[in-house]
Amino acid sequence: IMNLKFLYFVGFFLLGLSACSEFFSINIENQEIEIISPKDSLFVNKNHINFWWEENSDIESYQIQVVTPNFDNPTIIMDTILSGTALEMDLDEGIYTWRIRGVNAGSESAYFYRLFVVDQTAPLPAQLLYPPDSAIVSLEDNITLQWKSRDPVINDLTFSVWDSVYLYRKIASQYLLVESFMLEENFSQMLDIHLFLEPSQKYQWEIRSFDKANNKALSPRYSFQTE
Repeated sequence: IMNLKFLYFVGFFLLGLSACSEFFSINIENQEIEIISPKDSLFVNKNHINFWWEENSDIESYQIQVVTPNFDNPTIIMDTILSGTALEMDLDEGIYTWRIRGVNAGSESAYFYRLFVVDQTAPLPAQLLYPPDSAIVSLEDNITLQWKSRDPVINDLTFSVWDSVYLYRKIASQYLLVESFMLEENFSQMLDIHLFLEPSQKYQWEIRSFDKANNKALSPRYSFQTE
């Protein structure tokens, strides 16, 4: 009988603790969560994503939500609550927004947001416009390389690319690199090169394009001759 009374006492005691958990829980409404990974506006070419944040000793658990493309027009990918500070998942190519907040028995923190892009598609190879292949150009003119490059569309959005121009000159029986130009993002896709050309020489040129996720594409190589 004594053991039975003791068990009843323990049961009521634990029930009382559970009922009072909200009372003893720390208010975390003004607590912040420091996100480590992925950083905001990150572009990656791998689909395995590591979500990682700093531990906050006042927070009991974390609610994580991942949507595409954003919370204004969301398709929910994940909505879960964890006690740890890390999560891994594989995602298809696309634009994603994720948010995290702290959760205690009696309070919640604000959400903290980050956006990232999974981009595994290389830019389109640049379209070389001028000089056209096998052209003969006069150095009396202002010679300008012109091309067109762009990144494929992701979720109805197009992102910028960076272009590198490579110029080769025929020396003996082979073409050797004589100039390269690393251009800024959103460059006009036009480059004045007349200062670097010599008369009666054969040249080749090509464009290497890089997107924000470091995917790359190589254009065809066009030839021209100066006179």
